[in-house]
Amino acid sequence: MLRKSIKHEFRATARVMLPVYLAILSLSVVAHFTLNVLNSSHDYGTFIRIISGLTTGLFFACVAASGIGVIALTVMRFYRSFLSDEGYLTMTLPVSTHKLISAKLLVSVVWYALSAVVIVAALLIALLDSGDWGGFFQGTANFFKTAWEVLPTLESGMVAGLIVCGVELFICLILGAALTSLLIYAAMAVGHSLNRYKKLMSVVLSFVFYHATQIAVVFSAIFIIGGLFEKYERAYALDYLREASMTPYILIIGVALLLLAAACAIYYLLTHRFLTKKLNLE
Repeated sequence: MLRKSIKHEFRATARVMLPVYLAILSLSVVAHFTLNVLNSSHDYGTFIRIISGLTTGLFFACVAASGIGVIALTVMRFYRSFLSDEGYLTMTLPVSTHKLISAKLLVSVVWYALSAVVIVAALLIALLDSGDWGGFFQGTANFFKTAWEVLPTLESGMVAGLIVCGVELFICLILGAALTSLLIYAAMAVGHSLNRYKKLMSVVLSFVFYHATQIAVVFSAIFIIGGLFEKYERAYALDYLREASMTPYILIIGVALLLLAAACAIYYLLTHRFLTKKLNLE
């Protein structure tokens, strides 16, 4: 049933996101030419320059709004499925609440990732001239070629450390995206358990949860990382840094990963608890 829930959620959200992506990429092509008009030394006339400026401004506004848009879509889908009149139907489906929440969460994370890819691609299309693409691809290829040549010259411990750090950072990105949705889910679930001002309280709780999470993560990271390094003598820890060991970085990123995972778990359980035990649709 989880697969069916994910498939249904993708279909529902793709109707919105795919046209948005197509519009952004199309505008990036137009913006490429309008930027050339604005940067050209030729005299195109005031009217053409105004149109070019408006089109370019519209493109960058759409790029900026697309990141917020995918979050807004996530909020709307969660609200319609659980907290509106449709919630009565959703909660009677032969699917567990865990699977329903997980489906929406997984789909939202995928759209966050695709939005990042589309935004980067659109900016490259708009900002790079035809002659710059060769240099861009060549520079990218040279980077990976250099990295591939350098890796065999490193100690095995350093290579393993780089791989571990890379995997940790990748997981942190996924957890960070998931936390964005889960924080909003939890705020909405708690807010709609109240008898009055449900939507207002959902917004207020979103800000409260966000700032509380930031403070808790920062202070927890400082406390945990400080405790880890206190187990070593100060000179020993400095030797690690001087020898370019990856151990400190693995520890620091690992702590961030664990804190993000803990925050995701807390907001997930909070969302599930209030949807199943405290939900008030009246």
